[in-house]
Formats: sequence, C-alpha cells, structure tokens
Amino acid sequence: MAGGDMAGGSMPGGQMAGGQMAGGAMPMGGQVPGPMPVENCMQACARYAECDASDLVGSADECAAKCDRIVTDGNADPWFACLSVEECRLLNTCPIPDPSALTCEQVCGLMDECATGLTLDDCVATCTDAGAAFQACGEALHGGVCDTATFNTCVAQEVFPECARTCAAGVMCNLVRENTCIPE
Repeated sequence: MAGGDMAGGSMPGGQMAGGQMAGGAMPMGGQVPGPMPVENCMQACARYAECDASDLVGSADECAAKCDRIVTDGNADPWFACLSVEECRLLNTCPIPDPSALTCEQVCGLMDECATGLTLDDCVATCTDAGAAFQACGEALHGGVCDTATFNTCVAQEVFPECARTCAAGVMCNLVRENTCIPE
C-alpha cells in the first residue's frame, strides 16, 4: 500500500493506528496522550497538565512546590514510575506521596521571609509547643506562595483560638483596631 503500510501499524502522514503520531506525538485532534517517561518534577507536573488532571495536584506552581518537597524527602521514584506507565484516565491511581511536615525552624524562617506580621518571642519554642498544627499552618507560606492571610487565619483558628476570641472582643470594645488583630 503506497504511503502507509497498514500491516506495520502506520497510516499515511506518519500517523499510527489508534490516532497516535509516529514518535509518540498526538495529532491536533485532541486525543488523550498515552504513557510517557516521568523522571523529574517538571515532567510530572506537565503530565498532569496534559492529561487535564490538575485537580489532583493543583496549579502548576502548587504542583512544582509539592513535587520539590517530595523529591527532597526521597519519596518521588514510585510516584514518577506510576506516572510513566499509567494512561491519563488512570493518573488518579498513582498515589501522590505526602511531603514530610515542615520543621519548626523552616516555618519560623518562612514567617520572617514572608513578613506575616505575627511576632512571637521564641518562634521555635512556640511551634514546638503547638506541634503539628503550627507546622501545618506553615504550608501556606512554603514554596514561594507566602499566603500570609491563610497562615494567620490558620494560626488564629488552629493554634491560638483563644486569641481570636480575645481579638474579636477587643475590637468590639474599641480596645484594639481590627487591622492589628489576628484574623478569625
């Protein structure tokens, strides 16, 4: 057959049976790409994006930040291996490792770096006393996100709920200004 031997699996124009282009590229028809090698965070996040599965990992920046943490923890290889072999519709079966919790030193450093406005006499000691709740709040600051509003709200609700109640009462009694209180 001129232009494409069907027995060999190819069709005219370099297209393979099943709609895939020679070399693994997809035609401009919008068909879902098949498995591809994933060896780093850029490829992992691109895989989710090309499969329209960003709901599993968040935005490109969120994916990159989370992936960097997972790589730092040394837990990425099984995840990357799964992403390399699964079809798009099955990416949800590739378990995304949970990154280890930020250390108190990391959270306190991020508080300074992100200028949260929250002043603590001994940040590391406060974090250590508060435990996982304080460290979990620090996630809002990690990866260059610096979401200080979410961090401060989290700290007020999860670490120091009594301060939020006191702050609300202080504002109501006109003892403090609302913009100087930790948000509820």
